[in-house]
Amino acid sequence: GNHLTLTSDNLNAIYVRKAAGTGGGTAAKATAPQAAGGTIDASLVGKWSYVGMANNPSGTFSNEEYITLKADGTYEYYSETSGTASGSNMYGNQTYSGGMASQSADRGTWRVSGNTIIANSQKNGVKVYQLQKRNHPKTGDPMIVLDGTAYVTYYQKAPWR
Repeated sequence: GNHLTLTSDNLNAIYVRKAAGTGGGTAAKATAPQAAGGTIDASLVGKWSYVGMANNPSGTFSNEEYITLKADGTYEYYSETSGTASGSNMYGNQTYSGGMASQSADRGTWRVSGNTIIANSQKNGVKVYQLQKRNHPKTGDPMIVLDGTAYVTYYQKAPWR
């Protein structure tokens, strides 16, 4: 026909042929990958978690994230962040204290294409994450690393081979 679609590095470009005598074709705007492309990797199905904590004399900070990848190609995401802080003057009297907390949740669909996960989020639309499968260096538990953040399996799973 009059359209040529090229896909490279999870980016689509469409070439549209012009009518004869009008000077050749033009490239249409490149589009983001669709979450409908790719496949469901059964080895990734399950619940994955990230927990980060920091403590010091002035306060604490914690961040928890959970991703559940389902076999039907849907996912659920939940995160909770909290922190506290306090301080004293040079006499040891407490001069300030406070805290904060936030929660976030999302859901959508997911697919794997090469070394990426393509998520179609209800909140944020289509987003592509670099994917690596690694085993935890101390426990051997399987992890997925998405754009550099490691999520360890929430339930018992065999290590990656």
